[in-house]
Amino acid sequence: MLDEKLSFNDHVDLISSKISKKINFLKRIGKNMTTYMKLLLFKSIIMPHFEYCSTLLLGLSKEKTQQLQKLQNRAMRTILKCNRYTPIQSMLNCLELMSVKQRILFATYIFIFKFKNKLFPYKVMKNVTCVSDVHSHNTRNADNFYMQVSKHSKHRNSIFYEGFNAFNKLPSSIKAIRDLKVFKRKLAKFVLNIKL
Repeated sequence: MLDEKLSFNDHVDLISSKISKKINFLKRIGKNMTTYMKLLLFKSIIMPHFEYCSTLLLGLSKEKTQQLQKLQNRAMRTILKCNRYTPIQSMLNCLELMSVKQRILFATYIFIFKFKNKLFPYKVMKNVTCVSDVHSHNTRNADNFYMQVSKHSKHRNSIFYEGFNAFNKLPSSIKAIRDLKVFKRKLAKFVLNIKL
């Protein structure tokens, strides 16, 4: 759901309402289910709401990111039968899940990996520039995306600025990977070390 300022606040409110209803559903039917079954149900009917077009949420405000994280925390407590004092990181570790912020970054890095390895149509990629396209000499940053200076905050928060900038800061050993499956595996370990 788009709003006139592209803040995605209305979109987050919409999916929050859907997620909340499904968590209540999970709570009702999950009383006699195993933790594994509840987690499977969570991944099937709730997780897609967090993940659908999540790269657009890269520039989301801290308040709205927290709104989504609180819903994920509620779902994890329902699955694990924990109280509200249980540490979030403990629940994430137990269920082998990423936080909302980590999941958005993970999806963004994968999106940009596809750009870098020309897995998108040319029309989508033609306006993306690498450092090697700008400078003829070979440098250690030649494989990075060229970042143009932007004065507009909406552009700076977009995947084409903030996302590329974040990708440029990935360790060279991860950026050098060309196989998507290997990239995802290595990236998951890296993203899980990013603080909530």
